[in-house]
Amino acid sequence: MVVSPSLREAVTRWFAIAACIALMLPTYARGQAPSAFEVASVKANASGSPISRLQEQPNGRLTATNVPLRELVRYAFGLPPTHSIEGPSLLERRFDVEATPPGGGAALGRDAVRAMLRVLLADRFKLRARTQTRQIPMYVLSIARADGQLGPGLTRVSTDCAAMRAALRDKTPVADIYARPVCSYRTKYGPTREVEGLSFDSLPLSQFLAFLTFRLRLPVIDRTGLTGLFSFELIYSSSDPLLSQGGVGQASIPDGRPLLLDAIKDQLGLRLTSGTGPGDVLIVDHVEPPTPN
Repeated sequence: MVVSPSLREAVTRWFAIAACIALMLPTYARGQAPSAFEVASVKANASGSPISRLQEQPNGRLTATNVPLRELVRYAFGLPPTHSIEGPSLLERRFDVEATPPGGGAALGRDAVRAMLRVLLADRFKLRARTQTRQIPMYVLSIARADGQLGPGLTRVSTDCAAMRAALRDKTPVADIYARPVCSYRTKYGPTREVEGLSFDSLPLSQFLAFLTFRLRLPVIDRTGLTGLFSFELIYSSSDPLLSQGGVGQASIPDGRPLLLDAIKDQLGLRLTSGTGPGDVLIVDHVEPPTPN
């Protein structure tokens, strides 16, 4: 049987959309295939500006201005900033997207919007992608001392965070409640507004790992075995090259504050080491410039 080019193109497009739906995060139940945007405009942005914006409205309308295609893919699949995406150089090109869902303004959840964006990427960019597990760079956080003793700055606490937040809502006087973060963390600033550390109050260490993951741009794995809530003040230099992508820590820095790895070890009694481990990578096997609007 001879297959016409138009039918072949339609079948190829259907398979590309189906492949993207199969990669949905989270997975949708059988029979609940996501709908597509009703109207979508996709245009290349050649402004040269480094500023981009991605905005999602409650009714599901999506507006992207000067956003790299890589970041559209990241948003569509719900991937964190540290999740590696590999593929053609087209992923670095920037685009403007205006997309409106069907339904006349009904409220939509983020998962539904991301599902529609995945369909749009498959339809307009012919995106085909898959997940592959491989050894990737990462950091490991562990206890520094063999006897398990923690550093002088790391304090285990049993704060009633619900009561503290209620006190803030009700403006009930609580000692020192406004002098430090309450069951949260925030950046510490020096006298000239330079970053000089981190204030961490009544949180599990998983929140510290999230902070480190964001700053180091690599996954951080917890091997401390520590549970419960902790508070600490961590003083380190924001000039540490380790905090710049691809940077490497050096012996000394101009502001006199310690390097991040040294601060974590000396002040918290924890060790942050680099290594590799299994992690997922999104592989973009095929992508094309978008079809005309």
